[in-house]
Amino acid sequence: MDRMSVLMLIVLMLGGCAQTPDSSPLTISSARYAEAFDTARMVLRDNRFELNRVDAAEGVIVSSAHRSAGLATPWDVDQSSFSQEAEDLLHRQQRVVRVTFERADGGSSLSAEGELVVRVGVVVQRLYQPGLRIATGALSRSSHARDPELIRRRMQPVYTVSRTKDPKLAARLVEQIRRRLNGQDKQSETSS
Repeated sequence: MDRMSVLMLIVLMLGGCAQTPDSSPLTISSARYAEAFDTARMVLRDNRFELNRVDAAEGVIVSSAHRSAGLATPWDVDQSSFSQEAEDLLHRQQRVVRVTFERADGGSSLSAEGELVVRVGVVVQRLYQPGLRIATGALSRSSHARDPELIRRRMQPVYTVSRTKDPKLAARLVEQIRRRLNGQDKQSETSS
Protein backbone atom coordinates (compact mmCIF):
# COMPACT_ATOMS: atom_id res chain seq x y z
CA MET A 1 0.00 0.00 0.00
CA ASP A 2 1.48 3.38 -0.93
CA ARG A 3 1.74 6.34 1.45
CA MET A 4 -1.23 8.22 0.01
CA SER A 5 -3.51 5.21 0.48
CA VAL A 6 -2.37 4.82 4.09
CA LEU A 7 -2.96 8.53 4.76
CA MET A 8 -6.43 8.39 3.20
CA LEU A 9 -7.28 5.31 5.29
CA ILE A 10 -6.22 7.13 8.47
CA VAL A 11 -8.32 10.16 7.53
CA LEU A 12 -11.36 7.98 6.88
CA MET A 13 -10.97 6.21 10.21
CA LEU A 14 -10.52 9.46 12.12
CA GLY A 15 -13.40 11.10 10.28
CA GLY A 16 -15.83 8.80 12.10
CA CYS A 17 -14.85 10.13 15.52
CA ALA A 18 -17.51 12.01 17.45
CA GLN A 19 -17.70 15.73 16.86
CA THR A 20 -18.27 18.31 19.52
CA PRO A 21 -21.69 20.00 19.49
CA ASP A 22 -22.07 23.57 18.21
CA SER A 23 -20.31 26.10 20.40
CA SER A 24 -22.31 27.50 23.24
CA PRO A 25 -23.28 31.11 22.60
CA LEU A 26 -21.90 33.99 24.59
CA THR A 27 -24.37 36.22 26.47
CA ILE A 28 -23.52 39.89 27.02
CA SER A 29 -25.26 43.04 28.20
CA SER A 30 -26.52 45.27 25.39
CA ALA A 31 -24.48 48.06 27.01
CA ARG A 32 -21.34 46.17 25.87
CA TYR A 33 -22.53 45.64 22.29
CA ALA A 34 -20.08 48.03 20.61
CA GLU A 35 -17.16 46.62 22.59
CA ALA A 36 -18.19 43.01 21.88
CA PHE A 37 -18.70 43.72 18.17
CA ASP A 38 -15.22 45.26 17.87
CA THR A 39 -13.74 42.40 19.89
CA ALA A 40 -15.31 39.78 17.61
CA ARG A 41 -13.98 41.66 14.58
CA MET A 42 -10.46 41.74 16.08
CA VAL A 43 -10.57 38.03 17.01
CA LEU A 44 -11.42 37.10 13.42
CA ARG A 45 -8.69 39.39 12.10
CA ASP A 46 -6.14 37.93 14.53
CA ASN A 47 -7.07 34.45 13.33
CA ARG A 48 -6.23 35.55 9.76
CA PHE A 49 -9.81 35.81 8.49
CA GLU A 50 -10.44 38.71 6.12
CA LEU A 51 -13.78 40.34 6.74
CA ASN A 52 -16.33 40.33 3.94
CA ARG A 53 -19.32 41.86 5.75
CA VAL A 54 -19.20 44.04 8.85
CA ASP A 55 -22.71 45.24 9.65
CA ALA A 56 -23.02 46.67 13.17
CA ALA A 57 -26.59 47.85 12.56
CA GLU A 58 -27.72 44.28 11.85
CA GLY A 59 -25.26 42.62 14.25
CA VAL A 60 -23.49 40.50 11.63
CA ILE A 61 -19.84 39.86 10.80
CA VAL A 62 -19.00 37.45 7.96
CA SER A 63 -15.51 36.51 6.88
CA SER A 64 -14.29 35.87 3.39
CA ALA A 65 -13.40 32.26 2.69
CA HIS A 66 -10.06 31.32 4.26
CA ARG A 67 -8.18 28.47 2.55
CA SER A 68 -5.64 26.26 4.22
CA ALA A 69 -3.68 23.23 3.09
CA GLY A 70 -3.79 21.60 6.52
CA LEU A 71 -0.57 19.78 7.37
CA ALA A 72 1.25 21.62 4.55
CA THR A 73 0.51 24.99 6.19
CA PRO A 74 1.39 24.60 9.89
CA TRP A 75 1.10 28.37 10.47
CA ASP A 76 -2.67 28.22 9.84
CA VAL A 77 -4.66 27.46 12.98
CA ASP A 78 -8.06 26.79 11.37
CA GLN A 79 -7.98 23.08 12.08
CA SER A 80 -8.65 21.64 15.55
CA SER A 81 -7.50 18.04 15.03
CA PHE A 82 -5.09 15.90 13.06
CA SER A 83 -8.05 14.57 11.08
CA GLN A 84 -8.96 18.10 9.95
CA GLU A 85 -5.31 18.84 9.11
CA ALA A 86 -5.12 15.71 6.93
CA GLU A 87 -8.49 16.35 5.26
CA ASP A 88 -7.52 19.93 4.37
CA LEU A 89 -4.25 18.61 2.94
CA LEU A 90 -6.02 16.06 0.73
CA HIS A 91 -8.89 18.34 -0.37
CA ARG A 92 -9.10 21.99 -1.37
CA GLN A 93 -11.15 23.34 1.52
CA GLN A 94 -11.87 26.71 3.03
CA ARG A 95 -13.74 28.05 6.06
CA VAL A 96 -16.21 30.92 6.37
CA VAL A 97 -17.02 32.39 9.79
CA ARG A 98 -20.29 34.13 10.65
CA VAL A 99 -20.74 36.00 13.94
CA THR A 100 -24.25 37.17 14.84
CA PHE A 101 -25.54 39.33 17.67
CA GLU A 102 -29.20 38.81 18.58
CA ARG A 103 -31.54 39.95 21.34
CA ALA A 104 -31.93 37.22 23.97
CA ASP A 105 -35.63 38.08 24.26
CA GLY A 106 -36.21 37.93 20.51
CA GLY A 107 -36.55 41.72 20.10
CA SER A 108 -35.14 43.55 17.11
CA SER A 109 -33.21 46.48 18.62
CA LEU A 110 -29.63 45.65 19.56
CA SER A 111 -29.31 48.95 21.46
CA ALA A 112 -32.30 48.44 23.79
CA GLU A 113 -31.55 47.41 27.36
CA GLY A 114 -31.24 43.69 27.98
CA GLU A 115 -29.07 40.77 27.04
CA LEU A 116 -27.60 39.89 23.66
CA VAL A 117 -26.56 36.47 22.43
CA VAL A 118 -23.36 36.20 20.39
CA ARG A 119 -23.23 33.14 18.12
CA VAL A 120 -20.29 31.99 16.03
CA GLY A 121 -20.75 29.56 13.17
CA VAL A 122 -18.07 28.13 10.88
CA VAL A 123 -18.84 26.40 7.58
CA VAL A 124 -16.29 24.22 5.77
CA GLN A 125 -16.55 24.50 2.00
CA ARG A 126 -14.86 22.24 -0.55
CA LEU A 127 -13.63 23.65 -3.86
CA TYR A 128 -14.19 21.71 -7.07
CA GLN A 129 -12.55 22.39 -10.43
CA PRO A 130 -14.41 20.45 -13.13
CA GLY A 131 -12.61 19.86 -16.38
CA LEU A 132 -9.11 19.86 -14.91
CA ARG A 133 -6.99 17.25 -16.69
CA ILE A 134 -3.78 16.56 -14.81
CA ALA A 135 -0.86 15.33 -16.89
CA THR A 136 0.82 12.53 -14.97
CA GLY A 137 4.17 12.99 -16.71
CA ALA A 138 4.56 16.72 -16.04
CA LEU A 139 2.18 18.92 -14.10
CA SER A 140 3.07 21.86 -16.32
CA ARG A 141 1.33 20.03 -19.20
CA SER A 142 -1.99 19.82 -17.38
CA SER A 143 -4.94 21.34 -19.20
CA HIS A 144 -8.44 22.52 -18.50
CA ALA A 145 -11.51 21.59 -20.54
CA ARG A 146 -14.19 24.25 -20.92
CA ASP A 147 -17.82 23.18 -20.65
CA PRO A 148 -20.27 25.91 -21.77
CA GLU A 149 -23.06 24.40 -19.64
CA LEU A 150 -20.93 24.52 -16.48
CA ILE A 151 -19.83 28.06 -17.32
CA ARG A 152 -23.50 29.08 -17.73
CA ARG A 153 -24.28 27.55 -14.32
CA ARG A 154 -21.22 29.32 -12.82
CA MET A 155 -19.61 26.01 -11.93
CA GLN A 156 -16.48 26.56 -13.98
CA PRO A 157 -13.63 27.22 -13.57
CA VAL A 158 -14.21 26.62 -9.82
CA TYR A 159 -17.23 26.19 -7.55
CA THR A 160 -17.68 25.51 -3.85
CA VAL A 161 -19.95 23.23 -1.88
CA SER A 162 -20.67 23.75 1.82
CA ARG A 163 -19.79 20.37 3.33
CA THR A 164 -20.03 20.62 7.09
CA LYS A 165 -19.86 22.86 10.12
CA ASP A 166 -16.71 23.24 12.20
CA PRO A 167 -17.98 23.50 15.80
CA LYS A 168 -14.48 23.12 17.26
CA LEU A 169 -13.17 26.26 15.53
CA ALA A 170 -16.41 28.09 16.39
CA ALA A 171 -15.97 27.16 20.07
CA ARG A 172 -12.36 28.39 20.04
CA LEU A 173 -13.42 31.72 18.53
CA VAL A 174 -16.23 32.15 21.09
CA GLU A 175 -13.75 31.45 23.89
CA GLN A 176 -11.28 34.00 22.49
CA ILE A 177 -14.04 36.64 22.34
CA ARG A 178 -15.12 35.77 25.90
CA ARG A 179 -11.55 35.97 27.24
CA ARG A 180 -10.88 39.34 25.60
CA LEU A 181 -14.13 40.80 26.89
CA ASN A 182 -13.22 39.60 30.38
CA GLY A 183 -9.72 41.11 30.08
CA GLN A 184 -8.03 37.70 30.29
CA ASP A 185 -6.25 37.91 26.96
CA LYS A 186 -3.08 39.99 26.67
CA GLN A 187 -3.40 39.90 22.84
CA SER A 188 -6.20 42.47 23.03
CA GLU A 189 -3.93 44.94 24.80
CA THR A 190 -1.10 44.61 22.26
CA SER A 191 -3.30 44.76 19.14
CA SER A 192 -5.10 47.96 20.15
